[in-house]
Amino acid sequence: MASYEFVNYSLRPAKAIERKMICELMRRLTPFAPIDTYSYIGFGSIFFTDFVLFHRSLGITNMCSIEKDAGVVDDDDVQNRFEFNKPFSCIDLQYGTAADRLGELADYWAAKTVVWLDYDGRLSDGYISDLGIVMQKALPGSLVMISVNVKADEKPSSFNGSTKEFRFKRLQHWLSRTNIPPGTQNINLSTDELIKLCHHILDTEVKDTISKRNGAAPVGERVSSHQVMNFRYQDGVPMLTIGWIITDLSADHAGILSSINSANLPFIRSGAMPFNINTPSLTLKEISWLDSVLHTDVDVDGNILPPKPNEKRLTPLLRPEDVLEYKQVYRYFPTFAEAIL
Repeated sequence: MASYEFVNYSLRPAKAIERKMICELMRRLTPFAPIDTYSYIGFGSIFFTDFVLFHRSLGITNMCSIEKDAGVVDDDDVQNRFEFNKPFSCIDLQYGTAADRLGELADYWAAKTVVWLDYDGRLSDGYISDLGIVMQKALPGSLVMISVNVKADEKPSSFNGSTKEFRFKRLQHWLSRTNIPPGTQNINLSTDELIKLCHHILDTEVKDTISKRNGAAPVGERVSSHQVMNFRYQDGVPMLTIGWIITDLSADHAGILSSINSANLPFIRSGAMPFNINTPSLTLKEISWLDSVLHTDVDVDGNILPPKPNEKRLTPLLRPEDVLEYKQVYRYFPTFAEAIL
């Protein structure tokens, strides 16, 4: 069963926050080129949520959605559903896997590109290979992202061995020996450890691919990669998203990167420690009230300050940790409400 048949990708709060943060980062790419001149390659599914956001907010019109779920079956009805739900005519639907299609998108690689390999499965040899294809083709100024599932496996009672052994055996199901770092069999592979492992594997792939790309390129066409995001979030299972900006070694891009890194964006991450997107459970009234006091009546520990003298204020009893989590993401926090259209 295709993932879109049991997950509504447009109604996941942590994912919605991540999209808005990515959108804000994309705005910072304008020193490379106007963002509306970029191409966008992603996986829209039948909801196309990121496509709608990036088109409406950034004006990107050169868009390609790769749909593996409609490419693995010879069924016109399945493809018809994707075509019907496509929100804008500027979205080009390509049916098949990323491995099948990424190498064929010459028109998209001719421009600076934002690519989001937004997988919902475990890190696999195929995903790593797809990332390598993108890193070979994307022009300087491009933003490349990949998302993977990082849920630790639970050992079934039928398995005759330790949790560590079971998890390593499961890892070998997804990754070949060449992609598993030495010593991994000695790690417990909890979710936190799996996040570190996935980051290491993906970061190594990016660096190796860039090195190979430069080895075959003239001096004036050599590039570099710079990690700018590392998100951990969870709406159902824990997920990891890592992103890199590609720069031209022969151009003065250091200033652009410095401005991005020094911008007041708390989620920028250049290393293995992820930015955790947490979504506290708050009512619409609590959210509205918090917005009005976050910068005046909340201390650094998330405690709501008492009313000032002669100030009448009905204050909700919220946990400081929830207040802090909300304060970290409030600019991007989604509001879902039922509407009669």
